[in-house]
Amino acid sequence: MGDYDLTADGLILRRTAVSAGFSDHALQAATRQGSLERVYRGMYIPASSDGDARGRVERERRYRLKVLGAVDAGQGTKAVSHWSAAALLGLPMFDADLDRVHFTVNRTGGGRSRDRACRVHAATWEPDEVLDLPGLLVTTLARTAVDIARIGSFDQAVCVCDAALRMGATRTEFENVLARAGRRKGVGNARAAVAFADGASESVGESLSRTRMDAMPDVPVPELQPEIFGPAGEFVARTDFRIDGHLLGEFDGKGKYIRYLRPGETPADAVYREKRREERLNELGFVVARWGWDDLMRPQRLREILLNNLRRAGLR
Repeated sequence: MGDYDLTADGLILRRTAVSAGFSDHALQAATRQGSLERVYRGMYIPASSDGDARGRVERERRYRLKVLGAVDAGQGTKAVSHWSAAALLGLPMFDADLDRVHFTVNRTGGGRSRDRACRVHAATWEPDEVLDLPGLLVTTLARTAVDIARIGSFDQAVCVCDAALRMGATRTEFENVLARAGRRKGVGNARAAVAFADGASESVGESLSRTRMDAMPDVPVPELQPEIFGPAGEFVARTDFRIDGHLLGEFDGKGKYIRYLRPGETPADAVYREKRREERLNELGFVVARWGWDDLMRPQRLREILLNNLRRAGLR
């Protein structure tokens, strides 16, 4: 693990702090007072001062440090896997298990750890299913997605499989991992998720929207990322979904307008630009339906939004 500079990510190592003159008592006191947060044995990070620690991005960043800390603590003979591999590879995660660090040992049966902060899975892997990075092994995008799909829900599985495809995993890689998984527990869920997965889905929110709509027999299968053109062939917009011809669907996550800011724009500018874009789509005869995280967490509410807008578009 010496190849990684953990302190570049803001991690404070006990051994470094002690050599600089800090005592264990001082580190413990700082933790009790809230100025430091312990992420793993002998590893700390400055506590958030702006209340952002509750945010998903911040939680995942801290979890990544926890994973790196576990590897640095001597777990590096195993492959980082499951949610922990997803954190290191940059795979977005939905409802992830961020309490423990996940490793896989290359054998069948008997996976366990004396460390309650870790979960060790016993399952063989082939050389093309792990990345041999300086100081640690990490399962590949496809293997990581299948491992998560085997222990998670269909929603979690589709979110991570969509993302893996988007980030460069191939169908062939998925097929190889699934074939080697045989009849392991949860492989049926993984097969279903891989078959449903689509790399055109651009975010966890869009992936979850797809699984929600798939469970609604009265909502047509959506087209992903359709491009809309005007009567003269001019490009007008690319939307998240197109449903039954004239209904366009947009998942509005909280960070959407921030993510797509143009140089020099403010969020207010982006919102106004989006308003003008929707007006143009309306002029072309399209109805635009919008939903957010609260609606995804209440599928019946999302269904109502979609059916109401299908009726507005004259499609019901």
